[in-house]
Amino acid sequence: MDIIIEVGTDEQKHLIKQELQYAFEILPKDFIQSIQLEKIIVPIDFQFEINKLENTKTYKSLRGLGANIINVLGRIVEVENGYVIVLSPSLYTETQDSQTRLLTVFHELHHLVNKKSFPKIINTSFVSGMYLENMYRLYDEYSSDYFAFRMLDTYFPSKTELWEKQISSNMNGLLELITDKSYYEHIKQEIESFRIHANVDLFLNRIKKHIDEMGITLAHTFSLAHFYPDKISRENLLKSNFVNGKTFAIMEFFREKQSQNETDLKDGLHLIIAFFENFGVRFEDIDNDNYYCKVLDI
Repeated sequence: MDIIIEVGTDEQKHLIKQELQYAFEILPKDFIQSIQLEKIIVPIDFQFEINKLENTKTYKSLRGLGANIINVLGRIVEVENGYVIVLSPSLYTETQDSQTRLLTVFHELHHLVNKKSFPKIINTSFVSGMYLENMYRLYDEYSSDYFAFRMLDTYFPSKTELWEKQISSNMNGLLELITDKSYYEHIKQEIESFRIHANVDLFLNRIKKHIDEMGITLAHTFSLAHFYPDKISRENLLKSNFVNGKTFAIMEFFREKQSQNETDLKDGLHLIIAFFENFGVRFEDIDNDNYYCKVLDI
């Protein structure tokens, strides 16, 4: 595995490489053996590097559709012989330290383990497969966060001031995102518009990004809340229009699966179906290749 550092002086590049090598030294051996990592890159331009590796011009390193935006700090790119982890140069500034950086590194590495350990979705209907695919995507984020928190607590029991600031900042940013009314208002408006135009494809097209963003953000939020229950209260979670009994049910399911190191999520199919109703949609099979979307009021 190569480590390519494009930022900093020669001495700084050496220290960055040492820190990344240390991350691999403390990982479980079976963990390392289960990933196909070709290289880690810390580029000068994070967004440009990802677009180059993915042969696209559309990737943006900002997450969020409303008033609150989060900068992405790491991304996995699939290449011919495995995967590349790209780390943002923002990780190597005065606002970060080893603990905050390794949180991102361990999170991205766990994504690679999930890619290998998640079972293939087979022998299921079109709609069930679609729901399971979305559930695995959410669980991928939830479990990768949780693993990173656990690694940092195990090997860095004494936390730095920058770590505490970062966790507090992450918590506030996530809460601001899940309580951002623009997500709920947009979907609600599109439901009302659908009642007039009755075009399901148009409706789904207009809300897909909002569902994707909010679902991922909720997975991150609950992973942090479950690992550090003193950081985010249930009362604060319930300020989101998308947090209710259905949300708590699927996130508790994720917590149980994570604690058991389980990757088979099929027994939670009913939970992801219910969770998606929070966004005004319920999908049903018509036949093997076609589905029906029931548009619900929220």
